[in-house]
Amino acid sequence: MCACGRAKENRGPKARQLVSAVGVVSIRRRYWQCRCGANGGSYAADVMLGLDGRLSRTVQKHACRLGADGAFAAAREHLKEMLSVRVSAETIRRVCQGHGKAMARFQRADAATAAAFRRAAGAVEFAVDAGKGNTREEGWKDLTGPAPPENLVAPRLLIGESVH
Repeated sequence: MCACGRAKENRGPKARQLVSAVGVVSIRRRYWQCRCGANGGSYAADVMLGLDGRLSRTVQKHACRLGADGAFAAAREHLKEMLSVRVSAETIRRVCQGHGKAMARFQRADAATAAAFRRAAGAVEFAVDAGKGNTREEGWKDLTGPAPPENLVAPRLLIGESVH
C-alpha cells in the first residue's frame, strides 16, 4: 500500500543475482509502484527476505567478522576458501563500514542500554594494552608500555567527565 492510500501496482518481474553462502543465486521478483510516484517503487520480496545489496545476510556477517579481525584482502581469501564465495576486498570494506555506521546510529539511539549502564553499580573501567597517538614530530605512533602492576588502583572516572 502506498502512503497516498492507493494500492501499488505490479510493474513486472526482474531478475537479480545474490552472493550467498551456497554461491551465486539468481532470483526473479516483482517490482511494485504506485501511479502517484510519490514514494517510488520497491521489490516487496527483497524486503521480506532481508535482501540489501548483492550479499546475503550470512555472507555479510562472515565478511564483517573476518574483515574486523584483519585485512580485507585476507578476509576475501578466507571467504573464498571457506564458502567458495568470491568477493572483492573493496566490497568487504564497504560492507564492514556500512554495518559499522549502522551500529553507530543504533548505539546513539539505544537509550535502554545507556540507562542500564548508568544504573549499574561500580566504577567505569577502561583497559587497553596498546594504542596510537598522533605526534607533531613523527605523525601516528604506537603507544605501548609495560603492564600496570597488580596493585594499581585506577582513578575513578564518572560518565560525562573528561580527562585533561
